[in-house]
Amino acid sequence: MINGYILEGRSEEALRNFCDMQMDVWVKPNEGTFVSVLGACSDLAGLSEGMQIHQVINKTIYQKNEVVISALINMYSKCGD
Repeated sequence: MINGYILEGRSEEALRNFCDMQMDVWVKPNEGTFVSVLGACSDLAGLSEGMQIHQVINKTIYQKNEVVISALINMYSKCGD
């Protein structure tokens, strides 16, 4: 669903959906979710949102995932930090 929002150019809605997802203890983001939502941050130049998502990633098994790390590097380079 998040990726669908991004493909439609609705990155803000993708980020809102991710935030809503974080409130549900039964729903856990996976690699694809993190990559997509970091892409939304890149689209919006949302450095602070990207940094918050980075903190969430650091608490998961995806913190050393090469695909997620690549998305983080991309987000930081596009957002200027």
